[in-house]
Amino acid sequence: MNHFINNLKVIRKLILLTIFINYSILLSSQDLHFTNYRNISSFFNPAYNGDFSGTYKIQANARSQFDNTYKTAVFGVAYNLWSPLKSDKHWIGIGIDLEYDKSGDLAFGGAGGGLLLSYHIMLDKKGNSVFSIGGSYKSTSVGFTEDSEAFNDAQKISSGSFNKDDYEKIDNISSFSSWDAGISFKSKLNKSNEVKLGVAMMHLNKPHFTFSKQGGQSTIGRRLNINANFKSYFNNRFSLEPSVYYSIVNDVDKQSNINLQMVGEYQIKKKGKWWLIAGLGYRTGDSFDIITGMRSENTYISFSFDVNVSEYAKVINRVGALELGAYHIILVKQKIKFDPVIYCPRL
Repeated sequence: MNHFINNLKVIRKLILLTIFINYSILLSSQDLHFTNYRNISSFFNPAYNGDFSGTYKIQANARSQFDNTYKTAVFGVAYNLWSPLKSDKHWIGIGIDLEYDKSGDLAFGGAGGGLLLSYHIMLDKKGNSVFSIGGSYKSTSVGFTEDSEAFNDAQKISSGSFNKDDYEKIDNISSFSSWDAGISFKSKLNKSNEVKLGVAMMHLNKPHFTFSKQGGQSTIGRRLNINANFKSYFNNRFSLEPSVYYSIVNDVDKQSNINLQMVGEYQIKKKGKWWLIAGLGYRTGDSFDIITGMRSENTYISFSFDVNVSEYAKVINRVGALELGAYHIILVKQKIKFDPVIYCPRL
């Protein structure tokens, strides 16, 4: 009997070890990513926080991947204010992001939030060229839910010796903090063409999390993000934007991906406010992407659809991911205060 109980304890430890290893690999290889970063560009590079013409920006993006095996959602609010250093040329962006991620059949999850701060400098009088620098601090709690099928199977396998005290709640299993930094440059080259370039380093401090009950530890490698966007207006109603998004994770495998996109915009009515969005993309070795949506001057809505072409396409659904996102910009006009003038009649 004692031998049987000892075997069950070994099985339980193996289950926990398998859970830990799989989640460690997941964090290193998957990381949080989107197809259309235009919905929440500060998620790719914190320097894009505050990079808009307005006072407030409300933004959100949600992604469901591999038949809901992976789910990711991000919500953010940004606020712009003029810099006290040079109020007519510089401004400051302050933002808050909330993130949620559920990964894998074991229902691993992560939830957290972050603070973003950016500084923007106009390089010319008209503001056609802008240089930006930004950073963010994020805190995330990670763990797994006890109501998943895989978790229940683990309970059955280790019945008799399973103790729920060995597991902490999803927001108490472990947590980590991360620092990100980035720079960006955008410029209107002429009336028809504009360019946007950005470089960011995510997880600067190489954060790690620990499953305290088992003593295991995993380190999240630094992630380099680079983007280049070139937008060209062929006339007043049609534009094309070729873009490149490159990411590489500095871990053991040095995993990287390149996302190539071509997105067009067409004005629905002449001098109208709404534009149609349609585009194609390809994430190397992973998926073909379809991007659709609509936008106005202050509102952007998009729906993206990924067709899986990776080595896993034969064993899982071809639908790699579905993604929905939007943002809205609010401009608050400040009231001009006039000093009262008192006229005294001449006696």
